[in-house]
Amino acid sequence: VFAPETLARTSQLVQAAQNMLSDQKVALIARAGMNLQRYVKETERDSQKLDYTHLGIAWRDSSQQWHILHLLNECEAEQSSLFESGLGAFFMDSLLPQFVIAIPDEQTQTQLLAMVQSNLPQKVHQVRYNLVSAPNDPDSQNCTQWALEVLALHFVPPATEQNLENWRIYAQTVLKNLDYQAPEFAIPFWLKTVSRAYAGSVVNFSKQSKPVRITTAWAVLQFLRQHAP
Repeated sequence: VFAPETLARTSQLVQAAQNMLSDQKVALIARAGMNLQRYVKETERDSQKLDYTHLGIAWRDSSQQWHILHLLNECEAEQSSLFESGLGAFFMDSLLPQFVIAIPDEQTQTQLLAMVQSNLPQKVHQVRYNLVSAPNDPDSQNCTQWALEVLALHFVPPATEQNLENWRIYAQTVLKNLDYQAPEFAIPFWLKTVSRAYAGSVVNFSKQSKPVRITTAWAVLQFLRQHAP
């Protein structure tokens, strides 16, 4: 049972999102999902735009209903799944009454609409969840990295699908060739040391580089704007 204030906030977010999406076909939408401020030094919190932490791909069906395709690890589970939610369900867990939307050009929307209705988003999904997954780690993933890899498949689709054994490796190679650089974070040393004890495997820095790089929601939106203005 959700509190009345949660229901009221969700209703306001849904209405605002519908107004912004209007007659579009596809957009990226990000909301406040988790408090990532605790994972970075205080001096970096404003510059990294961490208010938006959960991201999905919004698309409108033929009956004019909006759906959000996004990666979730329910109840802080170690494994994630891809969910197709309505706007209300997407915003229900939002920590703040705000969101951001990036709307690509019409051609990109048409192409992305076909992609999200295919099985390609599933092909770059890694079920092992890690909130601080490294952008080049093929063994774990979070919601923002998944969405970024979906965009990579869109911008540089493989010449043939028949012999492609690892879609994530392909998508990550595309990102590297497009000079994608995830934002850098100065993670407190104590957090790296105790993260597994306090947060389980959903916060695992073991495969991170130095400096730590994490794909944020804002980085995904910027990537879309750069390649599909």
